[in-house]
Amino acid sequence: MKLKKGFTLIELMIVVVIIGLLAALAVPMYRSATIKAKRSEAKIELKRIWEALEEYKLDNGGIPLEWDGWVLYDAGCPMWNSNINDCWDIPEGLSLSPMSGKPRFTYVIHLGECPYDANFYTLGPFRYVLPSVVWAFSAVWGGDEPGDDDEYEEVEQYYWISAEPFDSWDASLRDTDPVILDQNGNIFQVPASDYGGGEFPADAPM
Repeated sequence: MKLKKGFTLIELMIVVVIIGLLAALAVPMYRSATIKAKRSEAKIELKRIWEALEEYKLDNGGIPLEWDGWVLYDAGCPMWNSNINDCWDIPEGLSLSPMSGKPRFTYVIHLGECPYDANFYTLGPFRYVLPSVVWAFSAVWGGDEPGDDDEYEEVEQYYWISAEPFDSWDASLRDTDPVILDQNGNIFQVPASDYGGGEFPADAPM
């Protein structure tokens, strides 16, 4: 009677190594896909906020100065003893209703020209080969800073919105990049290392 030959130890080790390699490749891909799906929430909400701000600006001639740095929703808001709507702080007069569900990002209104260039940050790694001539050109040929003529106005024409993940209740997002929507409606990511909130980072392209 013939005995059936089983797997050798080497063969089993090879199988284990292959499974490990596949898992090592699959986990980062899964995480990347998950983060991308969650980030789509921010893009949809940013667009909704932008539309509300554009409507307000059209009706009132600009955005009130006191809205600069206004946190519409804080993703770090404790909610176990409160209603989800209690975490929203929508300025009076802005036609914006709280989004359904539990937002993963903190949404902030910033007044003034957006310090981040959408074209620059959508170039990917190639952005780092751009010469600083762009800045020099802007310094020589650029006009007055936006808002200079409205120094004494009570409203601002320029604004941008950020979706910040740093204090999110979703721990998987806390080390990811914020999402920006500028006044032209461009949505793009800014590396967390370049992001300075409402401040102009030293190396941010203008």
